[in-house]
Amino acid sequence: MTIKANIESDIEYGKRVLKQHNAEGNCPKCKDVELEYDSGATMENEKWYCEGCGTLYEVQCQMTRFWETLEEVE
Repeated sequence: MTIKANIESDIEYGKRVLKQHNAEGNCPKCKDVELEYDSGATMENEKWYCEGCGTLYEVQCQMTRFWETLEEVE
């Protein structure tokens, strides 16, 4: 079975969700430094990094499946 994924849109979605909970999307310590998505995310957590203070943050996330897009793979 092959699973289609669009990693770029997942990253953009993560940034949007982060900004909803942290209005500026910034590091809670530095306040004016925007967090950067860090690779190594799992289906339950994402990691975000602050270049200003070098802090790595872990954020819980939830994956949503859109079953209406299900396609058979040949």
